[in-house]
Amino acid sequence: MTELITFIQVLGNLFLAAVILSALIFTTFYYVLGYALKEIKLTPLLRKGISFRRKSY
Repeated sequence: MTELITFIQVLGNLFLAAVILSALIFTTFYYVLGYALKEIKLTPLLRKGISFRRKSY
């Protein structure tokens, strides 16, 4: 009986580790993808020479 409880605890820990790891990978991938999409959207504007700085009057 003790072996079974230990085995279930090990499985639970592995499952928890897998969930945390997949969440970290997902958030990192989501952040990188969002940054890349933002850069791609800004690229045509930078080619035209539009500066985002405000003009000083």
